[in-house]
Amino acid sequence: MPLKPLNVAMPTPINLENKIELPSIGELLAYYQSNGLSSILICGSTGEQHSLKLHEKLQMIDYLDQLEHGSLELIFGVSSVFYDEAIDLVKRLAHSSVDAIMLGFPPYIRLSQSEAIAYAESICRIFKKEVLIYNNPGRTGFDLSPDSLKKLVTKNPNIVGIKEAGNSRKVSEIRNLLGDQFQVFYGGEVNLLCEWEKGFNGLSSIIANLYPIEVATLLNELKQGEWKQAEAIYSFIHEKNKQLLNGSFLPNLKYVMTSKGLPVGQCRSPLGFVEEHVIEKVEFDHFF
Repeated sequence: MPLKPLNVAMPTPINLENKIELPSIGELLAYYQSNGLSSILICGSTGEQHSLKLHEKLQMIDYLDQLEHGSLELIFGVSSVFYDEAIDLVKRLAHSSVDAIMLGFPPYIRLSQSEAIAYAESICRIFKKEVLIYNNPGRTGFDLSPDSLKKLVTKNPNIVGIKEAGNSRKVSEIRNLLGDQFQVFYGGEVNLLCEWEKGFNGLSSIIANLYPIEVATLLNELKQGEWKQAEAIYSFIHEKNKQLLNGSFLPNLKYVMTSKGLPVGQCRSPLGFVEEHVIEKVEFDHFF
């Protein structure tokens, strides 16, 4: 089955003792659901996945399994420098209430195309539910080619989409190779309107943490081809994004969410380590 075309990247709640605040995850899921969002990406880049240890991720999955999350689609990020840890995580996810995984490639290692294919296939042999490939060369140093993606999808039909954070000019080639039903997600809202025209058909949103209704409406207008309406909504979102990008984005996002009463806590160091990187409070007087 295809994934829902809009998901929100959830920050991981970290308390002052530098531990995951598990009950806050339930509060955040309830907030998303009450605001019309139906697909949540947990433990992605916005969720600080590479600052989380394996046992912490397993604790998060155990907690999610205890929740009644109804119709919410839960996507869990999988990426690790340590192959054994990725395998252990996927084995647990395969028997969890999580609906899908977002599979990223190991950072820094810089796999070859054939190594990346073998890596992804080893994960798909264990996890039989839907898989979203995450191609993010800016963070990993590796860029999955459209041909490699096609090979993966041909052998592993549970790969239903890709979150493409590399060269967006590849998107039309991906769609030509894999068809219009294959999902190609854009990550975040920066330059969204320009990028959408290149063939994206899904959005993994960050600012929907703050403006869920506006982002859902924006995506609907884009999918309907209503560009004037989309431009008006995007203009509003773009201004908010510029404020968040003034400094270190994720600490800024968590700061604003906290000021809105959402229990996301703090970032793990070194994110937010330098106090000057956080937006001055006065700039948030009229943020909402």
